[in-house]
Amino acid sequence: MTIRDFNEDDLEKAHAIHTANGLHENCFPNLIIRTAEGKDEANALFITRSVYEHDGKPAMMAFLKITAEIFLLVDHEMGTPEERWTWMQEFNAYIRHEAWKRGLEQLTCWIPPEIEESFAKRLTEMGYVKSPWTSWTLNLE
Repeated sequence: MTIRDFNEDDLEKAHAIHTANGLHENCFPNLIIRTAEGKDEANALFITRSVYEHDGKPAMMAFLKITAEIFLLVDHEMGTPEERWTWMQEFNAYIRHEAWKRGLEQLTCWIPPEIEESFAKRLTEMGYVKSPWTSWTLNLE
């Protein structure tokens, strides 16, 4: 058993493992990005790229990607519902821009079940999509 850093030569094997697992193409991590100058380079959002080898061959690969979780706090005593909706849209545009400036590719929010039904329409209108995947969390202590 050896654990080592992922390198460019592993990309083909990563694709082969991904395909063999029957995963959809859009599930493959965006490990390589094209710069504005047209040059391919490692995606800096992946801060760890590791390969687990068995008998000198890659058996598993793991990639840690920086993501952003968005938290929104709304004072429902301020303004009317219509005003708050306008403010939220303006604020969402600002937050999207701030995330993009920092190189982030996604914003994720976890919605408590008790407000999801009433808030889902607003999220959809602001461009959020409900993930078909179940989220599991590992709390590091």
